[in-house]
Amino acid sequence: MCRLWTERFIPLDRIEGIALESTALRPHQVVLHLAKGETARIAASSADQAASIKRRIESARQEQTVTQRHATDEQRLERKQRSHGEWVAHLQALVELARPRGGMLTLDRLWSLVENTNAAPLHRASAAVALSSSVNRDDRKRIESIAKATVSPKLRIAFEVVAAQRDQQALCDALAEVEHADERARHLQPG
Repeated sequence: MCRLWTERFIPLDRIEGIALESTALRPHQVVLHLAKGETARIAASSADQAASIKRRIESARQEQTVTQRHATDEQRLERKQRSHGEWVAHLQALVELARPRGGMLTLDRLWSLVENTNAAPLHRASAAVALSSSVNRDDRKRIESIAKATVSPKLRIAFEVVAAQRDQQALCDALAEVEHADERARHLQPG
């Protein structure tokens, strides 16, 4: 049965594949291959329009995948129920796991978080602590430069502690201070 001009919302995560299809009755259409073997078809008025629809859906799916991966990366940095000492050890272990496998959080992603002024301060500090076990002289200079440009005093101190290669307790204390400042800021926000 064919239903013309019906609206149907299909979440991007249900789409498993996309193809262009041409039949005698419908020369230009986009076929969405969905979970559980279902398909959905989108009619287009031209081959160009069908290709454009396909590109836009593929682009949205890629953007969603990147966004989900980044959210997952940031969740890996969270303290959860760990003590501050366990948290620091967990963060540093993430880098150790990233090296041989290329999995978990990559060093590039951690640096991206440290340098991202729009990221949550706690995520930035956590990423810096994660990098702390692998920083060389050039990395320390890079973190010092980021610290100098950081407005938040607690975050700046956390970066300075990482750059100075201080001990585990100093890393724990710096993260605790950023965490405390973050909690205070959330409680002060209206709503």
